[in-house]
Amino acid sequence: MVVTSIGWNLPFALGPPLFSRDVYAYASQGELARHGLDPATHGVSALRALGPQMEPFVTAVDPRWRDTHAPYGSTAVLVEKAAATVGDALAGTGPLGAVIVLRLAAVLSVVALVALTPRLLPGRGNPRRTALVLALLAANPVTAIHLTGGAHLDALAATLTVTALLLDRHRHPRIGDPIPSNRENEGTSGCHGSHFHHFRTRSLDQGGVRGRLGGG
Repeated sequence: MVVTSIGWNLPFALGPPLFSRDVYAYASQGELARHGLDPATHGVSALRALGPQMEPFVTAVDPRWRDTHAPYGSTAVLVEKAAATVGDALAGTGPLGAVIVLRLAAVLSVVALVALTPRLLPGRGNPRRTALVLALLAANPVTAIHLTGGAHLDALAATLTVTALLLDRHRHPRIGDPIPSNRENEGTSGCHGSHFHHFRTRSLDQGGVRGRLGGG
């Protein structure tokens, strides 16, 4: 499955962006931020005011989105700005350098996503489970075409989401445990069971349910 996943993703990682021109919009929004303009209030067509050398950024973006404000938050804009800065240093004027940096960020995000996701599974370390994750995630055509091929920021968003879940799992190692039944709660001396039983009793008392049921 590792070999298959690499084989599916490699052509999309090395080829041009496919089926979407969003990555050019990312590069142009990063260029806006690099020049001190806020992509949340300026469309990429505002780059034309900076000179004719900015025309390649504008024309590379789908015409429908040239006057649209960026829908992304500050983290995404920071990534776009960094890609534009590095891209300008590598390739000079034009979106090519930023697009290459954004593609690299997407590929690294997919690799991290695939590496981290099996850690969310119960019984991790099982090679069959790991192979299943690779089949459903890494070798998935949506991953290869949309995340890797399109260099979409969704790859980074998904990786950050899985990272947050892992951090939460580390802080609350029993977060995936089923909620015990009443009988189990009555005989449970552990923290989880006693807290759940206290919550149930307190809720019933505060709501006056015991009195309305005749103390039943």
